[in-house]
Amino acid sequence: MKNILVLFFAIIFGVVLIKACMRGQEVSKWPSVEGHVTSSEIVKKVEQKTKTQNDRKVRYTETKYVLKLTYEYEVNGTPYSGRDSSFGESSSLSAKQKQKRYPDGKSVNVKFDPKNPYDSVVKI
Repeated sequence: MKNILVLFFAIIFGVVLIKACMRGQEVSKWPSVEGHVTSSEIVKKVEQKTKTQNDRKVRYTETKYVLKLTYEYEVNGTPYSGRDSSFGESSSLSAKQKQKRYPDGKSVNVKFDPKNPYDSVVKI
């Protein structure tokens, strides 16, 4: 039964990974426009995790700091806004350094889906 569960989760992980890669390829082909940052904030995320160490399960806490950006852009005269997040930094200092690169009003390159301009990304 344990092997079936491992296989099941491996398949799910594989599907998610393939979808993420396909999305990345799709986004790379999207057009881009200039936008500007309207806000940036750092969010602290704390997760309880478990790992095996010397054949024993050990619980620990993992803390990450995620930079969340809100930005505005315009496509064919229509205004839009979007949000994007970094994957997470292991220290608040590195997150703050990243945040300094995105002050309010800073110009950013916004890629958007030409079929649905509400769908957009900013590389953080």
